Amino acid sequence: MLQTKVKRRLDAIAREARTIHTLNHGGCCVFASLVCDALVERGYKVRGVVCGYEGEPSVDEVHEMIVNSGANPLDLSEWHEHGIYFNHVILEVKIGRWWYLYDSTTWARPGKTFTRYDVLPGRLTQAELASFAANDEPGSWNTSFDRARHIPKLKDIVIRAFEDIA
Repeated sequence: MLQTKVKRRLDAIAREARTIHTLNHGGCCVFASLVCDALVERGYKVRGVVCGYEGEPSVDEVHEMIVNSGANPLDLSEWHEHGIYFNHVILEVKIGRWWYLYDSTTWARPGKTFTRYDVLPGRLTQAELASFAANDEPGSWNTSFDRARHIPKLKDIVIRAFEDIA
């Protein structure tokens, strides 16, 4: 069954990506964006999820505020100015009939928490994930993740995992 095959591939991606010890210290959005692109290309429904702490605003409300102010919703600094800090970025993936939360560490059914974080209400688009992941401005992401070294490795991991699934 294709759903089982895709879940196994996502597990394999996560397992190999975890060899990058700083992945979830500045690279989680890159991971989410690359996996999102691969899944969307194959017809899966995928959304970006922001995890943070209680009291942070809704992703959808902040998106609306940014758009209504005439600012660019693909500008990461606009989100920071409105209180979204991207403590952790994960995916919500529809496989078969079910939605799952997914990152390089685990799977979970959608809920109000994921690992040690609160799941903020609202979702990010594929374009937002890609734009945020590409942002390498100082102060945007934790510098423990060596972008120059690890982004090519992550791209290779994702490409190899899906090369035989059209």
